[in-house]
Amino acid sequence: MFQHTCRNVLAPAPPRRRQTATCREQALRQRSGGLKLAGAARRHDMRQAVSVDQQDCPEDTWDRPENGTLRWKTLFSAERTGTESLVCGIAMMAPGEHFALHHHPEPEVYFGLDGEAEVMIDGTPHRLAPGIALFIPGGAVHGVPQVSQPVRWFYTFARDSFDQIAYTFLPSSPSPPLPSPEATA
Repeated sequence: MFQHTCRNVLAPAPPRRRQTATCREQALRQRSGGLKLAGAARRHDMRQAVSVDQQDCPEDTWDRPENGTLRWKTLFSAERTGTESLVCGIAMMAPGEHFALHHHPEPEVYFGLDGEAEVMIDGTPHRLAPGIALFIPGGAVHGVPQVSQPVRWFYTFARDSFDQIAYTFLPSSPSPPLPSPEATA
């Protein structure tokens, strides 16, 4: 009988005092033996390890706020790190922020790091909290309506590059009108 156990094999890294390179520069420099590589990230022999410090990764946001007000840091993606087969990063939301309902062909995994949120997946709420993993099937409509506390989660897709993921956002439903001051008096 196969039995699988999980254990913590990584000690927390000490806090960094300064940023030394972007994610892409750091990964490419490591893979090139410390040499700076010119041009865009290229795929390399993926038998080499790549290390990225999330503190060196820029925060990204959607161009259209109606798609979501969350922020994320892409850790591994071909266009930034020259890696292949997986895209992953850390998503972050502050109280009052949202991630609009959307879908994409690729399955996705969320793993809760900090805080709690309700993730809607095909109309069903799922709790996301530290230590909880959610598998989101490809094509499933999902999003985070709004959070009341800071939330962070790890996400991953089985694709080479984040820009290969074809997000389709659902039209947002109009907010209910606020009651007029006369109606509440």
